[in-house]
Amino acid sequence: MSTEQKTPWLERWTVKLHPWAFFLGITLGLAASIIAGYYAGQENIYRERTRFNQKLGFEGQVYPSLDHLLTWIRKQTPSNKTLVLVGGSSIPLGVGQPEEFLWTAALQERLGTDYRVINTAVRGGRISENAWLLAEILSDEYPLIWVIDNRNFFAFTPRWVREDLHSYLIFEAWTTGRLNNPARTDSIFSAILSDPEEKRHQYQDALIKGFFQGWTNAGDLWGYLHHEHFFTLYSRLEGQPTKFWRPRKEITDDEPLYTIEQNLERLSATTEREAELQDFRRVFADRVEAAGSGYRIQPGFYSESAQKTAEAEAMLPENVRMLWVTILPPPVLVDTLSPEELERYRFGIQANEEQLAEAGVNNVTVQLPNEGFHDRQHLSPLASSEMSRAVANYILTYGKSKP
Repeated sequence: MSTEQKTPWLERWTVKLHPWAFFLGITLGLAASIIAGYYAGQENIYRERTRFNQKLGFEGQVYPSLDHLLTWIRKQTPSNKTLVLVGGSSIPLGVGQPEEFLWTAALQERLGTDYRVINTAVRGGRISENAWLLAEILSDEYPLIWVIDNRNFFAFTPRWVREDLHSYLIFEAWTTGRLNNPARTDSIFSAILSDPEEKRHQYQDALIKGFFQGWTNAGDLWGYLHHEHFFTLYSRLEGQPTKFWRPRKEITDDEPLYTIEQNLERLSATTEREAELQDFRRVFADRVEAAGSGYRIQPGFYSESAQKTAEAEAMLPENVRMLWVTILPPPVLVDTLSPEELERYRFGIQANEEQLAEAGVNNVTVQLPNEGFHDRQHLSPLASSEMSRAVANYILTYGKSKP
C-alpha cells in the first residue's frame, strides 16, 4: 500500500498563482468597488422618506453616507427654493409622533411651496454632525438655508466633533475637500487636540471610518446594497433573526400612536421618581444663585454659552441661518417646584433669552401644555401645531434678511 500523501488542492492551486496576478486582482477589485461606490452614492436610495426612524438609525445598524444624504436632499429640493434643514437629536426627529402627525410635516404646510423642509435629525445625534455640515456643503446651491434644532434648556455649548454618533460625516467631508472654510476646519481639529487622550479615543473609529469612506466610497457602495438589495448586519430591532437581511427600503416608519391618556401617564410617572426630579431641579438651581434680594446667573455661564453658540454660527456661510428652539419643561414638572425654586426657574428663563439675544443668536421659546409631551423630553402629536407655528412665524417674519 502506498503511503504517499496527496497534495491538498488549495496548495496545488496557489503554487500556480503568480504574485503579480494576485495583486493585480486585488487592485482591479478595489478600483471596481471605488467606481461602483461613486455611482452608488449618486442614487437617491432614501427617496421621499420623511425622517430616519429607529430602524434606519444607528440602533438599526444604519449609518448613511454623506453622498447619500446630499443626493436625498438635492432630489427633493429644487435650487430655487429655500432649504430648511432640521437637525439634532430624537426631539426634532419626532420620537413620540407618528409620521402622519410629524411636526416637520406641519412646518412644511405652514411655510408653503417656496420652502422645502428636510428632517435630518437622528436619535442621539447632535446638530454639529448632520444639519450644520450639510448646510455648509449645500450653501452654494440654494439662495437661503435655515437650520433648525432644539436648544438644551439653560445650557448649550456646541462642539463640532467629540464622541458624536455621526461625526464620521465631518471627517468624510474633510477628506473629500468639501470643507472650504479654514476656520471651520481649524475648529474641528482644535476640538480634537484640546481633549484629553482618553476622550480622543472615543472618536477614533469615526475618524478612521470617515477617512476610509472618503478615499474608497465604501460607505456609498454598501449603503446602496444594504438599502436596495440585502442587509448584512443583524439588528435587534428586527425581532426575528431570520429576517435580518431584509433590504432597508422595506422598513416602514412605524412610530406608534399613543393616546393622550397614555402620554400623560408616562409624563406623570416622572414626578414619582425622585432622581428625575432632582435632575430637573439641578438644571437651573446650580446656575441661578441668590444675590441680595434677588438672583443672578453664575458669572460667565449664560454669556459664555451664548457667545460660543454665536461664534460657531459665524463660521457658517453667509446665506445659512440658524434657529434654536428652546422647549420649556412640562408644566407637570414645574408644578413640583417650591415657591423659591420657581422664582429661580423664571429668572433663569429670562436670563437665558436675554443672553441669547445679546449675542445675536436666533431663538424661539416654546411652552407646551402637558398634553404636548410624550414623556419628559419628547413631544406628542399635539405639539406639532405649536412647534410648527413658532418656527414658521420666525422664518416668515425675517424672510431672507439676517435677523
